[in-house]
Amino acid sequence: METAIWVACTAAAISYFVYRVLTVEIGPMLTRREEQLAIRKFGYQREVLEAKFSELAVSQNTPHDFEHVECDWKSDVSFARDRMTGSVSALVSVDIMLTPHESELHANSPRIGIRKPAVAVFFYQEGAWSTRGLALFNQTPAAAVEHRPHHFQEIQAA
Repeated sequence: METAIWVACTAAAISYFVYRVLTVEIGPMLTRREEQLAIRKFGYQREVLEAKFSELAVSQNTPHDFEHVECDWKSDVSFARDRMTGSVSALVSVDIMLTPHESELHANSPRIGIRKPAVAVFFYQEGAWSTRGLALFNQTPAAAVEHRPHHFQEIQAA
């Protein structure tokens, strides 16, 4: 009987040790590897993703008095893990040029555009990057991560 107790305690201790090694040591290593793979893939697909964002942004981000004309993409990008979904996000700096709709112009008034700094949001799920055309206006990528600690956890690119 005493031997069975020792065997059960030893099995429990070994199981706990294996669990801790897998969750504390190996699990984060796999997560870091997946994050770095996602970051590399973003670099390969960035131009296509920017074009998709531009298409979607017209209908989703522009105020009703304006139309979206162009996105001026910047090199500044931050990567973060979305705390709610667990997916990797890329936050890319972009200037979005808004111009008034023809119907909003007064007679003989010039059509002057407004340049707004923004952050374009991309996400990596199930091995692929995508976007919903979401822009966070008047922010930088680093500020978007810093001011939303409940939403984003910063990832350092290797």
